[in-house]
Amino acid sequence: MAGPIIPASFATAQAKAAKALGKQIAAAQDLSEDNFTSSVAQTGFNPAASGRLQRQLNRSKTLVERKKAPEETLKVEEVTPESDEDLAHDFHRRNSELETNLLIYIRRRLNEDSSPEDVIDSVTAIFKDDPTLAHEAMGYLERVTDGPLLETVKQARQIHYEQNEHSIIAGRNVDSVAKYYHKLGLGENPTELRNLYRDITLNPREHNVLFAELSKQYNFDQLEQVVGFLLKGLSYDLKSKGSSIQRPELIRLMTDTRNLQSILWVHIFFKSRMRLIRSLFSKAGVPYPKNITFEHLAKQYISLVDQKYPSVLKLIQQTEQLGFQSDVEKSIILNQFRDATRQLSPRLYQSVKHRQNLRLVIIETLEEVEAEDEEAEEA
Repeated sequence: MAGPIIPASFATAQAKAAKALGKQIAAAQDLSEDNFTSSVAQTGFNPAASGRLQRQLNRSKTLVERKKAPEETLKVEEVTPESDEDLAHDFHRRNSELETNLLIYIRRRLNEDSSPEDVIDSVTAIFKDDPTLAHEAMGYLERVTDGPLLETVKQARQIHYEQNEHSIIAGRNVDSVAKYYHKLGLGENPTELRNLYRDITLNPREHNVLFAELSKQYNFDQLEQVVGFLLKGLSYDLKSKGSSIQRPELIRLMTDTRNLQSILWVHIFFKSRMRLIRSLFSKAGVPYPKNITFEHLAKQYISLVDQKYPSVLKLIQQTEQLGFQSDVEKSIILNQFRDATRQLSPRLYQSVKHRQNLRLVIIETLEEVEAEDEEAEEA
């Protein structure tokens, strides 16, 4: 291998210095100390200058040695592409509802001759009840296919999205909320809760109607969780980058859901009063009807609130329809209704005036019932 290249000017200086140094050393060996001093004066030898030159030579040598040193080569690790199984595991880790074996099964059903419709059918056959999961499964297929089949999968995913845009976005926006409430024991699976949210946002109805529907589907203890899920889901949907429906509509639904919550509070109120009611019946020497639950009382109170023109006569008839015939029974129940007007949410009522008028009707009814009871005792 060729040696290092040293600049010509530097090489010349090096040669001259070496030659002068050789002459000076030879002279020093032959001459006495006096002659050596004279020789130094004649030749112009300077030890300090010689030292500087030597240091320059050492630095040059070091530089050349560094240039000779072999350069370290960068080690590039070869990346092995992830297999279909590895990617399926990754998708399952991100979303436990996407089962690894199901994703692999769908992939194996497809081939180069598959059409977009074939892709959609294969995916929705597995995730037929949840467009959001189906959309994510197609995202997996995009990762594990290439060539013409990849283009087919992309077309299928776009078609499926356009056909189910609201359901996909709604399910995605409330996904974490649905999983959280399912872990609390609500619903058979998160899909049930996502479908509930999709239904309410796509088909809004009056809070009274919705409460009646939910009461048939869920027991009282679950209703509180259902309302909590809906409120939190609407909040997450509203804060997302792309909401499932228009923001003004979401805000209106939040108001309706809070009204739904107010109805729930009516049930909670009467449930908390049942021990007191039974105690008052017992003190009055009147047996409490076993078939009358707090749900019955709550529904009757809500019915009273919904009346456009409540009256004393209507309220008396209402208590009798419940099964309370004596004045003592009516008085006990009407007292609970009166307390409810004070303690329940203002959202139940159309206005402050509506609430005040309803309270006055209840008080007037109480006075009439008590007056009739006194007359009966005097007689």
